[in-house]
Amino acid sequence: SWTNIGVNGTSATYDVPAGLEATTSYRRIATSTVNNVECPATSNCITVTVKPTPAPPVLSVVNNCESSTISAKDGAGDLIPAGELTWSNGMMGNPINVTSTASVTAIRTVNGCPSANSNSVTPAPKPTPGAPMGIPAAGCIGQQITLGASGCTGTYKWYETNESATVLGTGSTFLTPVLNENDTYYVSCTV
Repeated sequence: SWTNIGVNGTSATYDVPAGLEATTSYRRIATSTVNNVECPATSNCITVTVKPTPAPPVLSVVNNCESSTISAKDGAGDLIPAGELTWSNGMMGNPINVTSTASVTAIRTVNGCPSANSNSVTPAPKPTPGAPMGIPAAGCIGQQITLGASGCTGTYKWYETNESATVLGTGSTFLTPVLNENDTYYVSCTV
């Protein structure tokens, strides 16, 4: 059914009211009088499609060594597609990696409709710690040797090779297994 718009609908143009929340169709009826007979003419139907405004992204930040990772998620906790995001720092992608400490926000645009600004996050990349200094040690064949390290303000981790992912021990000292020959151990520092 059609409803007359009334006074606001009698000019050559019509401004759709603000706050329209549903797709609405409009048509114009023009009436002229010829020989005292009204002759109405109805225009084609014009549909105004209302698109929902997306919710603002929810940002989170993880501070890593020398950079921070910022992710934008929707209300369900899913990553928002990168193409729907406009980051305040001009970066592209999701997540993004930043090295500065400037606050970051994002806007999500879906079907041409932008969201409000997201929450603001302030990255704080951690400095990469310096390599700890291993303290050389010596002992006798068939004995365990206590190795030491210094210069780390975080956690010492001991390894058998410099490429190993297997941590043999933690702490500023490490007791080797029984040694029957010269061996080398490596220590790292994690802050």
